[in-house]
Amino acid sequence: MTEIIHNKKSDKVMRFLGRNGLLGRRAMFWSWYIPRNFGDWIGPYLFEKITGKRPVYHDVSSRTQGGCYFTAGSILRRIRFEDDAIVWGSGIMSADDEVLRPRRTLCVRGPLTQQRLQDLGFECPDRFGDPGLLLSRVYPQVSVTATHRLGLIPHFVDLPAFREIDLAAGVKLIDVTQPVEKVASQIASCEVTMSSSLHGLVVSHAYGVPSMWCEPVAAIHGDGSKFRDHFHALRVAPPVAAPNSVWRDHATLRVPDHASAPDIRRCVNDLISTCPFGPIR
Repeated sequence: MTEIIHNKKSDKVMRFLGRNGLLGRRAMFWSWYIPRNFGDWIGPYLFEKITGKRPVYHDVSSRTQGGCYFTAGSILRRIRFEDDAIVWGSGIMSADDEVLRPRRTLCVRGPLTQQRLQDLGFECPDRFGDPGLLLSRVYPQVSVTATHRLGLIPHFVDLPAFREIDLAAGVKLIDVTQPVEKVASQIASCEVTMSSSLHGLVVSHAYGVPSMWCEPVAAIHGDGSKFRDHFHALRVAPPVAAPNSVWRDHATLRVPDHASAPDIRRCVNDLISTCPFGPIR
């Protein structure tokens, strides 16, 4: 993906363009912090793949005239102005997230997000899906032959601890701070994955790789709603996250028993039919 410029000078310019309706249909907000989490970059990645243009990062400190896209991630709580956000596949972080009224809601990550928006008095359609489920449609160039028996996808807060583990042959440690395509390729190269990263699960499901949800070693934000939201969207009972003590056992290549690859077709169809960027082939 082409590098997107983000600094104090560019922020000032972008705020001016946004306030004056000069961003066209390219204004987008996504979580941008260091280290970068590949899941947060799925939205801008899809925009560029579908439109051939770069989105313009909008820091939501000012209102846009044409609307600002909110896509992959638990970012609805980051809306700062009513009737400005165009929501496509975003979700909540916790069940009690405070969210301001979107301009348009095309699709949300799952039923828990829908329920929260409706509880707040906002309209929300019965269209569900995390945009990460579309990665296999726009980036099918990954290896079709698994080269690793097991992939471990820890949340980025746990990466330092995992780098200290001696992994058995056939086990791949997947670094979610890498670019979208690199992470997707590594996930698709595994027969099965274990993940404490939401988008590790989502992208595993996108490529049909069975995956097991595991607790992180360190604390992460939220109450787990984002994980349950994703599973409910796929119409499967959300599993209980495996305790983080299982990580070391599986690092020795004991393939998890409870990994699953849910049917994603309904969510993929909902995402495609509501995509605001253009047709997805």
